[in-house]
Amino acid sequence: MKSRSILVIAAAALMLCACGREDAQRAQPATPVTPEGTSSGGGGFGDENSMKLLNWSKALTAASIRRANPTALKGLPADWTPERLAKLIENTAAEPRREAYRYNRELMFDYRIPKSGEPHLVATALFFRAHSAVPVNSNHSSQIEPYIREIRTKLLHEAAHVLGIGLSEKTDYKARAFSAFLTTEILAKNNVLCSTAEVPTNYPGYVDPNMKYENDKQNVKPESVYYWMINRPTGFALQALRSNDFADIKYSWFEDLKAGKPRSYGTFALWPQTQKGVESPEYIRYFQSPFFVTLDEHRWASQYYKGTPLANDERLSLVGTDEISDLNRDGQRRNCQVEEKLEIPMSQQGEYPAALSFRDSCNFHLNSDDPNRGQLTVGAFAVKCIESFRPLSSISEFLGEQAFTDPWLKEWERTNDQYD
Repeated sequence: MKSRSILVIAAAALMLCACGREDAQRAQPATPVTPEGTSSGGGGFGDENSMKLLNWSKALTAASIRRANPTALKGLPADWTPERLAKLIENTAAEPRREAYRYNRELMFDYRIPKSGEPHLVATALFFRAHSAVPVNSNHSSQIEPYIREIRTKLLHEAAHVLGIGLSEKTDYKARAFSAFLTTEILAKNNVLCSTAEVPTNYPGYVDPNMKYENDKQNVKPESVYYWMINRPTGFALQALRSNDFADIKYSWFEDLKAGKPRSYGTFALWPQTQKGVESPEYIRYFQSPFFVTLDEHRWASQYYKGTPLANDERLSLVGTDEISDLNRDGQRRNCQVEEKLEIPMSQQGEYPAALSFRDSCNFHLNSDDPNRGQLTVGAFAVKCIESFRPLSSISEFLGEQAFTDPWLKEWERTNDQYD
């Protein structure tokens, strides 16, 4: 039989019940150690790196849950909503001096269910020790991403216990399965594909079909259109501006998106980097003006859109922004902002119309002597979208001790402890 992660409670006073634990059962915090000297910031606090990683991961995880299509998360346990789950993650407390154990093994995260008030998660001493040496202030963002995702997995694992999943040593693996399922099957497959045959001519991503571009290997084909492929929860995206690649080649993941079939965003969010031979591609957390996308040989590029609910949560605004330093006509430096905004329905699946707009506070891509230089605003224009996701419809799979029946979960269980 496949082995499970084996954990036992070290202190007899710490007991698990079917509904979790209460504060009265928790061990008292260790006596604070009087610090010797102070830090002016030059030497840094021992928990600074860990704290940054914790704050980044819990904020991004909570945001992903809030941006996801609410219909995809309707299957959460009774009394749980996406917003309540997001707040549980977002409010994770930092207790760098508190050690916690379960099944005789030390924990990075713990959960508490008080007699009154909301349950909450805790990042413990082990978490802060384990991440204290990660160079968060000097590493490139792509090197930080794996830590963000790993911490997200652990946060959702601990949140699963609060939801009533994996409350015994025998079923703890189900909490890990829930975390993996939520990120890989629910959030990663909630994608929006938008397209249009034409865009306004003043939109910086406009591609003139009659013009031969410097990097073009061939003229623009009439069947090529403008595409925005966005993973809604995370914001990772691919923008393709009348690229012949999407007119000529039948990519399986792209065909699935067009057909409204759930597909993981990893394929398209990493595709530009992998096509260009990057050995260790990572997800991009920045947006660049569509003008620069048109300069690429293939006219497609990774993008990143943040999400903000609008109008009483009836619509979601996906916004890509970039800050640029530019010189004006008089040679004076000014700070410019580029913003692209896509507004979509908050709770709709399948095909629907949406609106895309663009703003550039400096119209920076024009020559500094161009008389049209100044703020550029491209009013909202229509695009056709199709949204796909796999709903969380099998929460009963994770509750109790029964074996998994879902094919994805059965395969996850079979391969979970394998590496090669």
